[in-house]
Amino acid sequence: MQNSYSSASPLSQKGASALNILVIMFIAASILTVALKIVPIFMDNRTVEAVIGSLMEESGPKGITAEEFKSVLGKRLTINNIRDFEDKFLTISQIDGRLEAKLHYEVRTNIFRNIDAVVTFDRDFNSNTSH
Repeated sequence: MQNSYSSASPLSQKGASALNILVIMFIAASILTVALKIVPIFMDNRTVEAVIGSLMEESGPKGITAEEFKSVLGKRLTINNIRDFEDKFLTISQIDGRLEAKLHYEVRTNIFRNIDAVVTFDRDFNSNTSH
């Protein structure tokens, strides 16, 4: 009686080898690591932009000063757990009684050993339109 398993050649076998599975796992782990490092940066930026946008809408015709704007912004960012935001990231000017703000900053995060990711954000706001 002939064994049905003995006639199958290695060329006709299907499936992933251990090396293929290891490579796929390495690639998936690398993508997950990068995502876990970079996604929070974008989420924080979205929060910062939302806070600045809402402050611009609120300040509209009231015409608050740049100092008052920065004070309220700092408090709201603290409430939203944004701790790394510095005053130098935001330039506020008052033109014809309305506020204009320019948000420009970059965030550098370490991915692995000497490999860093740098994410740059640049956006303009004004009290008439916050987009």
